Amino acid sequence: MANLFKGKEGDLRDSPVFEPHPTDDELEMYSMGRASELETIRIEEHVLLCGYCQDRLQDADEFVALMKDTTNEIAAREDAALDKQGRARTVAGAVERMGTPVITGLAAIVAVTIGFAVYQNQRAVSTPTGEAAIHLVANRGAGMTPVIGSNASSVLLSMDTSGLPEERLAVVVVAEDGSPVWASQVEPRNNRALASVRQSLRAGQYFCRLSSKSVLLREFAFRVQ
Repeated sequence: MANLFKGKEGDLRDSPVFEPHPTDDELEMYSMGRASELETIRIEEHVLLCGYCQDRLQDADEFVALMKDTTNEIAAREDAALDKQGRARTVAGAVERMGTPVITGLAAIVAVTIGFAVYQNQRAVSTPTGEAAIHLVANRGAGMTPVIGSNASSVLLSMDTSGLPEERLAVVVVAEDGSPVWASQVEPRNNRALASVRQSLRAGQYFCRLSSKSVLLREFAFRVQ
């Protein structure tokens, strides 16, 4: 990556007037959208001039994205465990209606054991709340338009970048009237790019645009309702 803060006088990081770099924890909080408003402004102003922290922020974004993927996988396993819990309760109720106390007790023990395992599993998982994930594959006007709820506090965009260069791209979300809503940069990896829109979106039609050097490469559509 080009060093955006290296000038004629040398590296600005060596200057006593240059603001200290954000810590790893601060960058991760920013990537998760949990930094305060003042911290967000400070980090964004710093990263704008600091190529070193641009690379660090990219690493933090990739770590947060991996953590979200892992969380989704754990949530899917929890749903499967809850289904097993529901089936166990159904069996316990059926056996109880048979009027056999011993068998009824055994069925109840099975149901309670499964329920306790699910409870323990739920306690061990900490998931970010209020974020909706949306997968953008088809170009605008092709295929079905993905839909998310307007109650989401943030939106994780997963964009198909197959056929696009694996270099830093600009991503912009615009409303139906063309007015910009959110903008950032992404680094495609393995035919996919992830971006977290750290704000709620009103109901309506939106378009997500990927471009490089002001050239539009791909445009997706999604709806909030």
